[in-house]
Amino acid sequence: MKKYILWLWILGTACTSSPQTTEDNSTTQDTIVTTIDTVSSTPTDSETDKSLGYRAELDGDFDGDGQKEKLQEHYVSRTTGQELSKKYPEIEFDSLVGLVISRHPKVYLSSTNSAIKDLSISDHDQLFGITQLINEGDLNGDGTDEISYIIDYADYSNVNRFYIYTYKDSEWKEIANFEIREWQLEDQKPLFTKNPDGTITAKTFDEEANEVEKKIQLK
Repeated sequence: MKKYILWLWILGTACTSSPQTTEDNSTTQDTIVTTIDTVSSTPTDSETDKSLGYRAELDGDFDGDGQKEKLQEHYVSRTTGQELSKKYPEIEFDSLVGLVISRHPKVYLSSTNSAIKDLSISDHDQLFGITQLINEGDLNGDGTDEISYIIDYADYSNVNRFYIYTYKDSEWKEIANFEIREWQLEDQKPLFTKNPDGTITAKTFDEEANEVEKKIQLK
């Protein structure tokens, strides 16, 4: 099944890359790289603002009913519940982190299919949103598309985690996660491969921070 990758870079140059072939050459991945704009003054955080910045979106059949729906990222204030702008002032990174923290952000995914519940991603204060959101296809053979995502934290750390979720029994359920480094995203290569026995082999790191391949059983 075709995979769609949505990349979010906080400070960078917007571009669209050519389709990339996966390791087994059976499917392709369309990659979109999008920036968050900077502005000269503090942005407004209003739902009436026509340009609140980039939001990740993903199409797929996540409940297995044979119909495609769309998942959409929401970046909201935990205080007001309103969508927050991702258009940031041109300030030093430390000040930008302070601004993000002061807004008390929360990220979740909603579906155009009202029968599918929202998926809470994070309510960490140092949170820019979602870096990567992918339709991974049917990984566990249950007839639904699984999704993966990586959170974009407002910090200096290169350490992050890769999460895989499925929608089952009217709930979003985590079926795998593993440690990654954000520099791996620059290669735009898959961070895991699917095995015939229903497991995945992840490109991850051990306790000594050595890069390793690890076989993971999906939950």
